[in-house]
Amino acid sequence: MTNLNQRVRWWLVVAVVGAIAAALILARLSRQATPPPALPSDNTRTGVTATSTQARRTASASPTTTYYTASTQNILTDLPCAPPCWYGIEPGMHMEREEVIHLLEAVPNVGGVWEPTWVLVAWFWERYLGERPGYNYIALTTDYHVGAIILTTDFELTVDQILRKYGLPQVTHAGVGPIPDNTYIVLFLHYPTRGLTNVEVRLDYSHPVLEPTSRVYGMTYVAPAESLDSWIASWQEDAYGMDLHLQPWPGYGPLDTEAYGLRTSQ
Repeated sequence: MTNLNQRVRWWLVVAVVGAIAAALILARLSRQATPPPALPSDNTRTGVTATSTQARRTASASPTTTYYTASTQNILTDLPCAPPCWYGIEPGMHMEREEVIHLLEAVPNVGGVWEPTWVLVAWFWERYLGERPGYNYIALTTDYHVGAIILTTDFELTVDQILRKYGLPQVTHAGVGPIPDNTYIVLFLHYPTRGLTNVEVRLDYSHPVLEPTSRVYGMTYVAPAESLDSWIASWQEDAYGMDLHLQPWPGYGPLDTEAYGLRTSQ
């Protein structure tokens, strides 16, 4: 497990390089893609008219109606496999890039698969929520084991739904997430012993308030940690002595940004 964690930390550095390459494609696709209709929060599928290639592959209720299936709903439904498994891909398993790409071809809503680096397989959602298509990728270690599955949500997922399914997070941390014309506070919920980390919640920068209805924008599936202490120790090793300001579940209401080592304009 220690060697695997070391390899996983290595691909995090490589992922930064991949993200830079993806940024150019993201800017182009964000101008071309069309957001989907709002998806339900009760894990059901909504009938919508769709014309994309992937939508035509899904089952039709009538000649003019198809169904849009969100590919990240397994975080709540455990289908087709329970996290940290995702569509048959599981952290720690040996997979060549070609195998990953082949499996992605059968996953609903996946489009635009490419390889920004030799250890990353990335894609955008054909239908997505928000202003931009989500950037997702599967990170492989140097010996071709799945290090992590990094996903943006393609359906409306809330903090309340996460807590109902997984309970209170084992630990949290926060940071600042700048995008053009919109700086926000990012609160990450972590369940490392369950293989679920970086459950990403975005809050208003000037007045961050965590609510049950706060939207979850993404998550990362990793190999379950042996213990919370071992996971925290691994993080501290990566931080080279920096204070990570890890905190327990903060509760609903205004977020104490100073506890997370953040300064805002509150």
